[in-house]
Amino acid sequence: MIKVTTKAKAGAINFDIVYATRVQRRWRRATTDEGDRVVEGLEIQKTYRVLDGIASIETPTSTVKSTIRLTRTYPTRASASPFSAASQSNNNDEITTVFPSV
Repeated sequence: MIKVTTKAKAGAINFDIVYATRVQRRWRRATTDEGDRVVEGLEIQKTYRVLDGIASIETPTSTVKSTIRLTRTYPTRASASPFSAASQSNNNDEITTVFPSV
């Protein structure tokens, strides 16, 4: 659980709103048909409102789901020449992050 505090203003009165956030992460490793290594991650964040020091965990205020996918090209794949500039560099990672629509 993570404590999150936001500042709010109603007219001339300033106050803080306190939330408790629960973060769950899961990771899975796999390979593609071409032999590339893939790591897929799922992160779920649930935010709960805190009143008088107690978080009401029955109903979350908001829920955010994010996925991330890291693909690394297998260095000795037959389609890539060992003498090409692309296979010589270590910059052949591809990261894809998917954010929920607003």
